Amino acid sequence: MKNVVGAVEFFCRADQAVYCTVYRVPQHSHLLPVLLPTLQVAHDCATAALTSTSVVQRSSARSMIHSSEQLRSDGKLMAVLLLLAMLQVPDAGASLTATSAPTPSSSASQKSKEAIQGQRQAEDTANRASSFAACLRSITGSPEVRLPGTPNYRDYANGLRIIRWHSPAAVVYPTTVLQVQAAVLCAVKFKVQPIPRGGGNSFESLSSGDGALVVDLSEMAAVVVDAKAMAATVQFGARIGNVYSAIYKAGVSAGKNLTCLGGVWPQVGIGGLAAAGGYGSLSRKYGVLADHILSARVVDAKGCVLLANERSNPDLFFAIRGGGGGTYGIVVEATLKLVEVPVVAVAHIGYKGLDYAVDLMDRFQRWAPSAPAELTFTYNLVRAGSDIKLYYLGKAAELQQLMYQHSGLLAYPGAVYRAVECDVLGSRGWLAGSGWAPLSCRSDNMEVPQRVEPGGVLMKDREASKYR
Repeated sequence: MKNVVGAVEFFCRADQAVYCTVYRVPQHSHLLPVLLPTLQVAHDCATAALTSTSVVQRSSARSMIHSSEQLRSDGKLMAVLLLLAMLQVPDAGASLTATSAPTPSSSASQKSKEAIQGQRQAEDTANRASSFAACLRSITGSPEVRLPGTPNYRDYANGLRIIRWHSPAAVVYPTTVLQVQAAVLCAVKFKVQPIPRGGGNSFESLSSGDGALVVDLSEMAAVVVDAKAMAATVQFGARIGNVYSAIYKAGVSAGKNLTCLGGVWPQVGIGGLAAAGGYGSLSRKYGVLADHILSARVVDAKGCVLLANERSNPDLFFAIRGGGGGTYGIVVEATLKLVEVPVVAVAHIGYKGLDYAVDLMDRFQRWAPSAPAELTFTYNLVRAGSDIKLYYLGKAAELQQLMYQHSGLLAYPGAVYRAVECDVLGSRGWLAGSGWAPLSCRSDNMEVPQRVEPGGVLMKDREASKYR
Protein backbone atom coordinates (compact mmCIF):
# COMPACT_ATOMS: atom_id res chain seq x y z
CA MET A 1 0.00 0.00 0.00
CA LYS A 2 1.23 3.50 -0.89
CA ASN A 3 -0.22 7.04 -1.10
CA VAL A 4 0.11 7.70 2.62
CA VAL A 5 -2.18 10.57 3.51
CA GLY A 6 -0.87 11.22 7.02
CA ALA A 7 -0.22 9.86 10.47
CA VAL A 8 -1.63 10.80 13.81
CA GLU A 9 -1.23 9.66 17.40
CA PHE A 10 -4.02 9.47 19.94
CA PHE A 11 -4.78 7.88 23.28
CA CYS A 12 -7.61 5.43 23.87
CA ARG A 13 -6.74 5.43 27.57
CA ALA A 14 -4.42 7.50 29.65
CA ASP A 15 -1.71 4.80 29.60
CA GLN A 16 -1.96 3.44 26.04
CA ALA A 17 -1.06 5.00 22.70
CA VAL A 18 -2.14 3.77 19.29
CA TYR A 19 0.11 4.71 16.42
CA CYS A 20 -2.06 4.93 13.31
CA THR A 21 -1.29 5.54 9.65
CA VAL A 22 -4.03 6.49 7.16
CA TYR A 23 -3.80 4.82 3.76
CA ARG A 24 -5.81 5.42 0.59
CA VAL A 25 -7.31 2.20 -0.73
CA PRO A 26 -9.36 1.80 -3.94
CA GLN A 27 -13.07 1.34 -3.33
CA HIS A 28 -13.10 -2.11 -4.95
CA SER A 29 -10.15 -3.42 -2.85
CA HIS A 30 -10.70 -6.81 -1.23
CA LEU A 31 -9.16 -5.39 1.98
CA LEU A 32 -12.06 -3.05 2.67
CA PRO A 33 -14.36 -5.54 4.46
CA VAL A 34 -11.54 -6.31 6.90
CA LEU A 35 -10.09 -2.84 7.40
CA LEU A 36 -13.22 -0.69 7.55
CA PRO A 37 -14.28 -2.03 10.99
CA THR A 38 -10.81 -1.14 12.23
CA LEU A 39 -11.35 2.45 11.09
CA GLN A 40 -14.59 2.59 13.07
CA VAL A 41 -12.85 1.30 16.22
CA ALA A 42 -10.12 3.91 15.88
CA HIS A 43 -12.73 6.64 15.32
CA ASP A 44 -14.62 5.63 18.47
CA CYS A 45 -11.41 5.37 20.44
CA ALA A 46 -10.38 8.87 19.39
CA THR A 47 -13.79 10.20 20.37
CA ALA A 48 -13.34 8.76 23.86
CA ALA A 49 -9.92 10.42 24.09
CA LEU A 50 -11.56 13.87 24.00
CA THR A 51 -12.16 13.49 27.73
CA SER A 52 -8.41 13.45 28.34
CA THR A 53 -6.88 16.24 30.40
CA SER A 54 -3.88 16.44 28.06
CA VAL A 55 -4.04 19.20 25.46
CA VAL A 56 -1.86 17.16 23.10
CA GLN A 57 -4.11 14.12 23.41
CA ARG A 58 -7.28 16.16 22.76
CA SER A 59 -5.71 17.87 19.74
CA SER A 60 -4.55 14.56 18.28
CA ALA A 61 -7.96 13.02 18.86
CA ARG A 62 -9.77 15.86 17.06
CA SER A 63 -7.37 15.51 14.11
CA MET A 64 -8.03 11.78 14.02
CA ILE A 65 -11.80 12.23 14.05
CA HIS A 66 -11.70 14.92 11.34
CA SER A 67 -9.44 12.81 9.09
CA SER A 68 -11.47 9.64 9.48
CA GLU A 69 -14.80 11.38 8.87
CA GLN A 70 -13.47 13.18 5.80
CA LEU A 71 -11.90 10.06 4.33
CA ARG A 72 -14.94 7.90 4.99
CA SER A 73 -17.18 10.44 3.16
CA ASP A 74 -15.07 10.34 0.02
CA GLY A 75 -17.31 8.82 -2.72
CA LYS A 76 -14.53 7.87 -5.15
CA LEU A 77 -11.88 6.51 -2.85
CA MET A 78 -12.27 4.77 0.48
CA ALA A 79 -9.78 5.23 3.26
CA VAL A 80 -8.95 2.89 6.06
CA LEU A 81 -6.91 3.09 9.14
CA LEU A 82 -4.23 0.52 9.77
CA LEU A 83 -3.39 0.17 13.44
CA LEU A 84 0.30 -0.44 13.49
CA ALA A 85 0.96 -1.06 17.19
CA MET A 86 -0.52 -0.90 20.66
CA LEU A 87 2.14 0.23 23.04
CA GLN A 88 2.30 1.20 26.70
CA VAL A 89 3.91 4.64 26.57
CA PRO A 90 3.96 7.74 28.76
CA ASP A 91 1.80 10.77 28.00
CA ALA A 92 2.81 12.21 24.61
CA GLY A 93 2.94 15.70 26.07
CA ALA A 94 5.68 14.70 28.44
CA SER A 95 8.03 13.92 25.54
CA LEU A 96 7.66 17.32 23.82
CA THR A 97 9.95 19.15 26.19
CA ALA A 98 11.91 18.38 29.30
CA THR A 99 10.35 21.32 31.10
CA SER A 100 6.74 20.29 30.52
CA ALA A 101 4.78 20.37 33.76
CA PRO A 102 3.11 17.11 34.89
CA THR A 103 -0.58 16.93 34.21
CA PRO A 104 -3.07 16.51 37.04
CA SER A 105 -3.80 13.00 35.78
CA SER A 106 -0.16 11.77 36.01
CA SER A 107 -0.74 10.04 39.37
CA ALA A 108 -3.85 8.27 38.13
CA SER A 109 -2.00 7.36 34.94
CA GLN A 110 0.85 5.79 36.94
CA LYS A 111 -1.54 3.80 39.11
CA SER A 112 -3.40 2.59 36.05
CA LYS A 113 -0.14 1.58 34.42
CA GLU A 114 0.98 -0.32 37.51
CA ALA A 115 -2.37 -2.05 37.74
CA ILE A 116 -2.16 -3.21 34.15
CA GLN A 117 1.43 -4.35 34.59
CA GLY A 118 0.42 -6.29 37.71
CA GLN A 119 -2.47 -7.88 35.85
CA ARG A 120 -0.20 -8.94 33.01
CA GLN A 121 2.36 -10.37 35.41
CA ALA A 122 -0.37 -12.32 37.16
CA GLU A 123 -1.57 -13.64 33.82
CA ASP A 124 1.97 -14.63 32.83
CA THR A 125 2.44 -16.39 36.17
CA ALA A 126 -0.85 -18.24 35.79
CA ASN A 127 0.04 -19.28 32.24
CA ARG A 128 3.45 -20.55 33.35
CA ALA A 129 1.90 -22.45 36.25
CA SER A 130 -0.62 -24.02 33.89
CA SER A 131 2.09 -25.01 31.42
CA PHE A 132 4.26 -26.39 34.22
CA ALA A 133 1.37 -28.49 35.54
CA ALA A 134 0.69 -29.74 32.01
CA CYS A 135 4.35 -30.78 31.70
CA LEU A 136 4.12 -32.80 34.91
CA ARG A 137 0.84 -34.40 33.89
CA SER A 138 2.31 -35.42 30.53
CA ILE A 139 4.95 -37.62 32.17
CA THR A 140 4.71 -41.21 30.97
CA GLY A 141 2.85 -43.34 33.49
CA SER A 142 0.93 -40.36 34.87
CA PRO A 143 2.43 -39.98 38.36
CA GLU A 144 0.25 -38.32 40.96
CA VAL A 145 0.54 -34.51 40.88
CA ARG A 146 -0.72 -32.17 43.60
CA LEU A 147 -1.15 -28.47 42.82
CA PRO A 148 -1.94 -25.32 44.82
CA GLY A 149 -5.66 -24.83 45.32
CA THR A 150 -6.46 -28.54 45.45
CA PRO A 151 -7.94 -30.04 48.66
CA ASN A 152 -5.48 -30.46 51.55
CA TYR A 153 -2.64 -29.09 49.44
CA ARG A 154 -0.84 -27.61 52.43
CA ASP A 155 -0.55 -31.06 54.01
CA TYR A 156 0.76 -32.58 50.79
CA ALA A 157 3.17 -29.69 50.29
CA ASN A 158 4.75 -29.99 53.74
CA GLY A 159 6.23 -32.90 55.68
CA LEU A 160 5.67 -34.39 59.10
CA ARG A 161 7.89 -32.15 61.18
CA ILE A 162 8.42 -29.11 59.00
CA ILE A 163 8.06 -26.15 61.32
CA ARG A 164 7.69 -23.43 58.66
CA TRP A 165 4.94 -23.78 56.06
CA HIS A 166 6.01 -23.72 52.42
CA SER A 167 4.02 -23.17 49.23
CA PRO A 168 5.71 -25.16 46.46
CA ALA A 169 4.60 -24.85 42.85
CA ALA A 170 3.68 -28.54 42.78
CA VAL A 171 4.24 -31.91 44.45
CA VAL A 172 4.83 -34.95 42.26
CA TYR A 173 4.87 -38.60 43.40
CA PRO A 174 6.97 -40.59 40.89
CA THR A 175 6.90 -44.37 40.98
CA THR A 176 9.90 -45.00 38.70
CA VAL A 177 13.33 -43.54 38.05
CA LEU A 178 12.19 -42.50 34.57
CA GLN A 179 9.42 -40.41 36.11
CA VAL A 180 11.94 -38.73 38.45
CA GLN A 181 14.04 -37.85 35.39
CA ALA A 182 11.01 -36.41 33.57
CA ALA A 183 9.97 -34.38 36.62
CA VAL A 184 13.45 -32.87 36.88
CA LEU A 185 13.38 -31.93 33.19
CA CYS A 186 10.02 -30.19 33.67
CA ALA A 187 11.47 -28.24 36.60
CA VAL A 188 14.54 -27.22 34.61
CA LYS A 189 12.43 -26.16 31.60
CA PHE A 190 10.32 -23.82 33.73
CA LYS A 191 13.21 -22.71 35.98
CA VAL A 192 11.69 -24.29 39.09
CA GLN A 193 13.93 -25.75 41.77
CA PRO A 194 13.40 -29.52 42.22
CA ILE A 195 13.58 -30.59 45.88
CA PRO A 196 13.65 -34.30 46.83
CA ARG A 197 11.56 -35.48 49.78
CA GLY A 198 11.94 -38.83 51.49
CA GLY A 199 10.04 -38.96 54.76
CA GLY A 200 9.30 -35.25 55.22
CA ASN A 201 10.95 -35.08 58.66
CA SER A 202 13.43 -32.27 57.99
CA PHE A 203 13.51 -30.03 61.07
CA GLU A 204 15.13 -27.34 58.93
CA SER A 205 12.27 -27.52 56.38
CA LEU A 206 14.65 -28.66 53.64
CA SER A 207 12.22 -31.11 52.03
CA SER A 208 9.92 -28.40 50.68
CA GLY A 209 10.26 -24.84 49.43
CA ASP A 210 8.30 -21.86 48.18
CA GLY A 211 7.81 -21.99 44.43
CA ALA A 212 9.71 -25.28 44.16
CA LEU A 213 8.82 -28.69 42.77
CA VAL A 214 8.73 -31.24 45.59
CA VAL A 215 9.70 -34.65 44.21
CA ASP A 216 8.21 -36.95 46.85
CA LEU A 217 9.83 -40.40 46.63
CA SER A 218 7.50 -42.17 49.05
CA GLU A 219 6.09 -44.35 46.25
CA MET A 220 9.62 -45.66 45.59
CA ALA A 221 10.33 -47.85 48.61
CA ALA A 222 11.60 -51.22 47.38
CA VAL A 223 14.17 -53.07 49.51
CA VAL A 224 16.17 -55.95 47.97
CA VAL A 225 18.42 -57.83 50.41
CA ASP A 226 21.39 -60.02 49.50
CA ALA A 227 22.05 -61.72 52.84
CA LYS A 228 25.02 -63.65 51.48
CA ALA A 229 26.73 -60.49 50.26
CA MET A 230 25.67 -58.60 53.42
CA ALA A 231 24.17 -55.82 51.32
CA ALA A 232 20.77 -54.30 50.55
CA THR A 233 19.66 -52.12 47.65
CA VAL A 234 17.11 -49.61 48.91
CA GLN A 235 15.04 -47.06 47.03
CA PHE A 236 15.41 -43.74 48.81
CA GLY A 237 11.72 -43.09 49.38
CA ALA A 238 11.56 -45.92 51.94
CA ARG A 239 10.98 -45.14 55.60
CA ILE A 240 13.71 -46.48 57.86
CA GLY A 241 11.37 -48.65 59.96
CA ASN A 242 10.25 -50.50 56.83
CA VAL A 243 13.89 -50.89 55.77
CA TYR A 244 14.84 -52.36 59.16
CA SER A 245 11.93 -54.79 58.99
CA ALA A 246 12.68 -55.96 55.43
CA ILE A 247 16.37 -56.50 56.20
CA TYR A 248 15.60 -58.32 59.44
CA LYS A 249 13.13 -60.70 57.76
CA ALA A 250 15.58 -61.49 54.96
CA GLY A 251 18.30 -62.10 57.53
CA VAL A 252 16.15 -64.49 59.55
CA SER A 253 15.48 -66.50 56.38
CA ALA A 254 19.24 -66.76 55.91
CA GLY A 255 19.90 -67.57 59.58
CA LYS A 256 21.38 -64.16 60.37
CA ASN A 257 20.43 -61.25 62.62
CA LEU A 258 20.97 -58.42 60.10
CA THR A 259 20.37 -54.69 60.13
CA CYS A 260 21.71 -51.49 58.61
CA LEU A 261 22.88 -48.28 60.21
CA GLY A 262 20.24 -45.63 60.80
CA GLY A 263 18.21 -43.61 63.23
CA VAL A 264 15.58 -44.30 65.86
CA TRP A 265 12.20 -43.12 64.55
CA PRO A 266 10.68 -45.58 62.03
CA GLN A 267 8.84 -42.92 59.98
CA VAL A 268 12.02 -41.05 59.01
CA GLY A 269 12.92 -41.44 55.33
CA ILE A 270 16.21 -43.20 54.64
CA GLY A 271 17.07 -40.66 51.92
CA GLY A 272 17.17 -37.65 54.19
CA LEU A 273 18.76 -39.68 56.97
CA ALA A 274 21.65 -40.76 54.74
CA ALA A 275 22.11 -37.26 53.32
CA ALA A 276 22.51 -35.90 56.86
CA GLY A 277 24.89 -38.69 57.91
CA GLY A 278 22.54 -41.06 59.71
CA TYR A 279 23.55 -41.29 63.37
CA GLY A 280 21.86 -43.93 65.48
CA SER A 281 22.15 -46.53 68.23
CA LEU A 282 24.90 -48.48 66.39
CA SER A 283 27.03 -45.47 65.52
CA ARG A 284 29.57 -45.64 68.34
CA LYS A 285 30.53 -49.09 67.05
CA TYR A 286 29.99 -48.88 63.29
CA GLY A 287 29.81 -45.19 62.35
CA VAL A 288 26.95 -43.50 60.52
CA LEU A 289 24.70 -44.66 57.69
CA ALA A 290 26.57 -42.58 55.09
CA ASP A 291 29.74 -44.57 55.88
CA HIS A 292 27.97 -47.76 54.77
CA ILE A 293 26.75 -46.61 51.34
CA LEU A 294 28.52 -48.75 48.73
CA SER A 295 27.06 -47.07 45.66
CA ALA A 296 24.14 -44.87 44.61
CA ARG A 297 22.12 -43.91 41.55
CA VAL A 298 21.60 -40.15 41.25
CA VAL A 299 19.42 -38.09 38.89
CA ASP A 300 21.30 -34.88 38.07
CA ALA A 301 20.03 -31.48 36.88
CA LYS A 302 20.11 -32.65 33.25
CA GLY A 303 17.76 -35.52 34.03
CA CYS A 304 20.55 -38.10 33.60
CA VAL A 305 21.05 -41.08 35.92
CA LEU A 306 24.61 -41.27 37.26
CA LEU A 307 26.25 -44.12 39.11
CA ALA A 308 28.23 -42.84 42.08
CA ASN A 309 30.74 -44.97 43.98
CA GLU A 310 34.46 -44.96 44.78
CA ARG A 311 35.37 -45.60 41.13
CA SER A 312 32.56 -43.90 39.19
CA ASN A 313 31.92 -40.21 39.87
CA PRO A 314 33.89 -40.30 43.15
CA ASP A 315 33.39 -36.57 43.80
CA LEU A 316 29.62 -36.96 43.58
CA PHE A 317 29.86 -40.06 45.78
CA PHE A 318 31.71 -38.00 48.39
CA ALA A 319 29.23 -35.14 48.14
CA ILE A 320 26.01 -37.14 48.59
CA ARG A 321 27.39 -38.72 51.75
CA GLY A 322 27.63 -35.47 53.68
CA GLY A 323 30.52 -33.84 51.86
CA GLY A 324 29.29 -30.29 51.49
CA GLY A 325 25.79 -29.94 52.84
CA GLY A 326 24.12 -29.28 49.48
CA THR A 327 21.72 -31.08 47.17
CA TYR A 328 23.78 -32.39 44.28
CA GLY A 329 21.03 -34.44 42.71
CA ILE A 330 18.15 -36.72 43.63
CA VAL A 331 19.43 -40.03 45.00
CA VAL A 332 16.84 -42.58 43.87
CA GLU A 333 18.46 -45.68 45.36
CA ALA A 334 21.61 -46.88 47.10
CA THR A 335 23.30 -50.13 48.00
CA LEU A 336 24.06 -50.36 51.72
CA LYS A 337 26.54 -52.52 53.60
CA LEU A 338 24.79 -54.51 56.36
CA VAL A 339 25.99 -55.55 59.81
CA GLU A 340 25.14 -58.60 61.87
CA VAL A 341 24.10 -58.03 65.48
CA PRO A 342 23.44 -61.36 67.27
CA VAL A 343 21.92 -59.92 70.45
CA VAL A 344 21.19 -56.53 72.02
CA ALA A 345 20.72 -55.71 75.71
CA VAL A 346 18.55 -52.68 76.42
CA ALA A 347 18.50 -51.18 79.89
CA HIS A 348 17.15 -48.30 81.91
CA ILE A 349 18.40 -46.56 85.05
CA GLY A 350 15.96 -44.36 86.94
CA TYR A 351 16.69 -41.75 89.62
CA LYS A 352 13.91 -40.03 91.56
CA GLY A 353 14.34 -36.42 92.57
CA LEU A 354 17.17 -34.00 91.91
CA ASP A 355 19.20 -34.37 95.11
CA TYR A 356 22.16 -35.91 93.30
CA ALA A 357 21.49 -34.52 89.84
CA VAL A 358 24.64 -32.35 89.64
CA ASP A 359 27.00 -35.06 90.84
CA LEU A 360 25.28 -37.66 88.67
CA MET A 361 25.62 -35.55 85.54
CA ASP A 362 29.28 -34.87 86.32
CA ARG A 363 29.98 -38.58 86.82
CA PHE A 364 28.17 -39.50 83.59
CA GLN A 365 30.11 -36.98 81.53
CA ARG A 366 33.44 -38.18 82.93
CA TRP A 367 32.75 -41.87 82.30
CA ALA A 368 30.75 -41.95 79.06
CA PRO A 369 33.58 -41.08 76.60
CA SER A 370 35.63 -44.06 77.83
CA ALA A 371 32.73 -46.53 77.73
CA PRO A 372 33.01 -49.43 75.24
CA ALA A 373 32.01 -48.66 71.63
CA GLU A 374 29.31 -51.33 71.91
CA LEU A 375 27.39 -49.13 74.35
CA THR A 376 25.18 -46.20 73.35
CA PHE A 377 23.28 -44.16 75.92
CA THR A 378 20.86 -41.29 76.34
CA TYR A 379 20.69 -39.07 79.42
CA ASN A 380 17.40 -37.36 80.26
CA LEU A 381 17.02 -34.82 83.05
CA VAL A 382 13.55 -33.59 84.09
CA ARG A 383 12.02 -32.10 87.26
CA ALA A 384 10.95 -35.50 88.53
CA GLY A 385 14.48 -36.92 88.29
CA SER A 386 16.95 -38.41 85.85
CA ASP A 387 16.82 -41.30 83.41
CA ILE A 388 19.60 -43.04 81.50
CA LYS A 389 18.71 -45.27 78.57
CA LEU A 390 21.30 -47.88 77.53
CA TYR A 391 21.69 -49.82 74.28
CA TYR A 392 24.40 -52.51 74.36
CA LEU A 393 25.57 -54.79 71.55
CA GLY A 394 25.99 -57.86 73.70
CA LYS A 395 24.42 -59.89 76.48
CA ALA A 396 22.57 -58.43 79.47
CA ALA A 397 25.00 -60.01 81.95
CA GLU A 398 27.92 -58.24 80.31
CA LEU A 399 26.13 -54.91 80.46
CA GLN A 400 25.20 -55.37 84.11
CA GLN A 401 28.80 -56.08 85.06
CA LEU A 402 29.98 -53.04 83.14
CA MET A 403 27.49 -50.73 84.80
CA TYR A 404 28.01 -51.95 88.37
CA GLN A 405 31.78 -52.32 88.32
CA HIS A 406 32.96 -49.53 86.02
CA SER A 407 30.41 -46.78 85.47
CA GLY A 408 29.77 -45.65 89.02
CA LEU A 409 26.26 -44.63 87.96
CA LEU A 410 24.55 -47.21 90.16
CA ALA A 411 26.24 -46.04 93.39
CA TYR A 412 23.74 -43.24 93.99
CA PRO A 413 20.90 -43.80 96.48
CA GLY A 414 17.58 -44.74 94.87
CA ALA A 415 19.04 -45.85 91.52
CA VAL A 416 16.85 -48.50 89.84
CA TYR A 417 18.45 -50.63 87.13
CA ARG A 418 16.60 -52.96 84.73
CA ALA A 419 17.78 -54.77 81.59
CA VAL A 420 16.45 -57.22 78.99
CA GLU A 421 17.88 -58.98 75.93
CA CYS A 422 16.32 -58.53 72.47
CA ASP A 423 17.03 -59.34 68.86
CA VAL A 424 18.05 -56.31 66.82
CA LEU A 425 14.55 -55.50 65.52
CA GLY A 426 12.99 -55.84 68.98
CA SER A 427 15.62 -53.48 70.43
CA ARG A 428 14.83 -50.90 67.76
CA GLY A 429 11.15 -51.20 68.59
CA TRP A 430 11.88 -50.41 72.23
CA LEU A 431 13.85 -47.31 71.22
CA ALA A 432 11.07 -46.19 68.89
CA GLY A 433 8.47 -46.63 71.63
CA SER A 434 8.65 -44.88 74.96
CA GLY A 435 12.24 -45.98 75.36
CA TRP A 436 11.86 -45.70 79.10
CA ALA A 437 9.10 -47.98 80.33
CA PRO A 438 7.91 -50.63 80.08
CA LEU A 439 11.23 -52.33 79.44
CA SER A 440 10.40 -54.90 76.76
CA CYS A 441 11.40 -55.98 73.28
CA ARG A 442 8.90 -55.11 70.59
CA SER A 443 8.91 -55.03 66.81
CA ASP A 444 5.25 -54.36 66.04
CA ASN A 445 5.85 -50.61 65.68
CA MET A 446 8.58 -50.77 63.05
CA GLU A 447 6.49 -51.04 59.88
CA VAL A 448 4.73 -47.77 59.06
CA PRO A 449 2.70 -46.48 56.08
CA GLN A 450 4.80 -45.11 53.25
CA ARG A 451 2.47 -42.28 52.24
CA VAL A 452 1.38 -39.43 54.47
CA GLU A 453 -2.28 -38.72 53.80
CA PRO A 454 -4.08 -35.78 55.44
CA GLY A 455 -5.32 -37.05 58.79
CA GLY A 456 -3.62 -40.41 58.26
CA VAL A 457 -1.66 -42.61 60.65
CA LEU A 458 1.57 -40.62 60.47
CA MET A 459 -0.12 -37.24 60.77
CA LYS A 460 -0.47 -37.70 64.52
CA ASP A 461 3.31 -37.32 64.74
CA ARG A 462 3.28 -33.72 63.55
CA GLU A 463 4.30 -32.31 66.90
CA ALA A 464 5.92 -29.31 65.23
CA SER A 465 2.56 -28.00 64.02
CA LYS A 466 2.09 -25.92 67.17
CA TYR A 467 5.12 -23.83 66.21
CA ARG A 468 3.90 -22.97 62.74
